[in-house]
Amino acid sequence: MKRILAIAVAAACVMVTSAPTVRADDADDSSLIPEKDFPGKWSANVGLTTEYLFRGLSQTDDSPAVQGGFDWNLDSLAGSGVGLYAGFWGSNVNFHSTSGNSLESDWYAGFQGAVGPKDMAVNWKLGGIYYYYPTAPAGSHQNYFEFASSLNHDFGPAALTVSFNYSPDFFAASGDAEWVSGKLDIPVWKFTVSPYVGYQW
Repeated sequence: MKRILAIAVAAACVMVTSAPTVRADDADDSSLIPEKDFPGKWSANVGLTTEYLFRGLSQTDDSPAVQGGFDWNLDSLAGSGVGLYAGFWGSNVNFHSTSGNSLESDWYAGFQGAVGPKDMAVNWKLGGIYYYYPTAPAGSHQNYFEFASSLNHDFGPAALTVSFNYSPDFFAASGDAEWVSGKLDIPVWKFTVSPYVGYQW
């Protein structure tokens, strides 16, 4: 496993290309959309993990995973105080029971906002997630949809998030499913410690 992880890290850190390099100030500004003309904020993430666990179950057969995604957030829609969010996240997977599947892609979107005074505000999200496995064998019924909701409040020393998800037809056509979870984000120096607990029916 150490060799696999070392190869993954090396691949992520070294990129070889034959294309000529282009500096940002060499770009033709007239062909780009100014950032101020596009509402909302974009962010990206990437991760290398020793194992991909989803709700307590390994999705990579105890092997490493390369993961990443993009997110877009709009704080307020036409000054209403209700915002929008959307994003994509992907990871390699390994399900021996359904050979051939090697990729998971999650597509999500919804509404977000806050209620209460600014110093006591509770943030909320309400949306959906579509779990899509593009390389899954036909008839395996791995793709599924979930309604997703969460509440979050920052108490100062720590921030608490509680979530509830519901799927009318969960992974592999296993029927309806409910998932409830709680997470604390505790700043410690330059890091964040995040204990997390959840249960699924």
